[in-house]
Amino acid sequence: MRILHTSDLHLGIQVHGFSLHEDQVFILQQICDIAQKKEVDAVLISGDIYDKSAPSGQAVQLFDDFLTDLVNKGLTVFVSAGNHDSSERLSYAGRLLSAQGLYISPVYSGEEKAIVLEDEHGPVNFYLLPFIKPTHVRQIFPEVDINSYSDAVAQAIDVMAIDETERNVLLAHQFVAGSIRSDSERISIGGSDNVEAALMHAFDYVALGHIHRPQKTSYNHILYAGSPLKYSVSEAGHQKSVSLVDLHKKGELKMERYPLEPLRDLRVIKGSYDEIVYKPNYENTNREDFVKITLTDEEEVPEALGKLRVIYPNILQLTYDNLRSRINQSLPLLSEMDQESPAELFADFYENQNNQPLSVQQEEYIDKLIDKFWGTKT
Repeated sequence: MRILHTSDLHLGIQVHGFSLHEDQVFILQQICDIAQKKEVDAVLISGDIYDKSAPSGQAVQLFDDFLTDLVNKGLTVFVSAGNHDSSERLSYAGRLLSAQGLYISPVYSGEEKAIVLEDEHGPVNFYLLPFIKPTHVRQIFPEVDINSYSDAVAQAIDVMAIDETERNVLLAHQFVAGSIRSDSERISIGGSDNVEAALMHAFDYVALGHIHRPQKTSYNHILYAGSPLKYSVSEAGHQKSVSLVDLHKKGELKMERYPLEPLRDLRVIKGSYDEIVYKPNYENTNREDFVKITLTDEEEVPEALGKLRVIYPNILQLTYDNLRSRINQSLPLLSEMDQESPAELFADFYENQNNQPLSVQQEEYIDKLIDKFWGTKT
C-alpha cells in the first residue's frame, strides 16, 4: 500500500498581510498530480487544515475542491484536526463522507476506532487522533491521572487497543520532543506540549502534523511531513515536500520525500542597497517571490521600501544589519546620569543611537542650544 502524507495546509493564511490563496491553489493541485503520478492508494492530511478555527468561505471552498479532486481520482483520504482547526466544524457530515472514502477525525471522545483498508498483505488499520490537550482527555477519563500532554496521548493510544500483529497507521497532530520548530507555529511555554515519541512506537507508521519542517523523530517511522508552503521567514531555507510511504508486509516500510515547487518562493536577500538594485543580481530570479530584505548600508536609505518594491513587489520585511543594529550599547545607570550635565547626557544618548560620538561642530551646536534654553552648559 502506498501512502502520501502531508499536513499543515493552513488554508486562508496571510503572511505579513499577503494572501497566499493563489499559492495554495497551485500547491494543492501539485499534490493531487503527485498522488496520481505516484499511484498512491491513500492520502493522509495530519491537521491544521485551516489557519483559523473559523475559516473564510474561500478557504473552505479550496479545501472542498482539493478533497473532491482526490476522491474523484479514486483515492482514500484521511484527515485529522490540528490545533488551528475546529474539530466540530471540520468533522461536520463526517459519517456521510466516509461512504465516499473520505474519513475525518471526529471530536475526541476516547472511542477512536480503526478504519481498515486491505491490500495483498492483509489489513492496514488507520487511527485518526485530533489534536488533544490534557484537559480534553481528562474530561473523558476522570479516573485517570493525566497531568501532561504525554499522559494525554498515552491514554488516547492505550484505549485504542491496537493489534500489534497487524499493520497500524496513526495520524496525529502533536509536538514530539526534540523536533525543530518554526516561527509560524504556536509554542507552549516551557515546552509543556512535548510528547515522547516512544509512546507511538507500536505503530508501523505515524503521520505527524504540527511542525512545518519535514523531519524524522528519534524513531524513523514517526515522521513530520511538514507544511507544503513556507509560512514564515524562518522557513526560508526549508525544502518543502510530501512524504511517500510504501507499507509492505508487517515490519517492511519504505519512505521518501517528494519535493514540492511553489508558485512563489519565500527567500531572504542580504546586501547593500546598490547590490540589491543592480540588475544582473536580480534579472534571472523570480521577482514575484516573497522576500525579506536585509540592507547592510551604514546609513539609512531614504524611502528604501518603496524603491525596492519596484523590483520586488512582495517584500515581507525590510531590516538593516549594520554597526548600529549589531552593537547594542547600554545607557548609563540612573545613578550615573544624575551626575552628568545635559550636554553629557545628550552626548551619551547620541553615541548609543549612532554608535559614534558627536563631532566637534555638533558639540558646539548642542552647547549653544543648551546655553540658550538652560542658561548654562553644566
